[in-house]
Amino acid sequence: VGVIDWNLDVQAAAALPRMGSRNQPTELEAGTPLAALAPQLEAMGHRVRIIEQTSGVHAIAITRHGLEGGADPRREGVALGD
Repeated sequence: VGVIDWNLDVQAAAALPRMGSRNQPTELEAGTPLAALAPQLEAMGHRVRIIEQTSGVHAIAITRHGLEGGADPRREGVALGD
């Protein structure tokens, strides 16, 4: 979403807070601005859970200039290249 819809580079998108829903309560990452959205989502009828981040994101994008990588700064990975 960050890369395609918001025109972020891969690193900026990988650093975004996490949220998701898998036909269960909407999960918002604790300790991020997303957690503050819980009351508004609940007022609209959503079931919400505030959770600790359980995964990290690593991504590669193909651009007109070559490959671009990004890694979640809250995890142990890094994006390297030449």
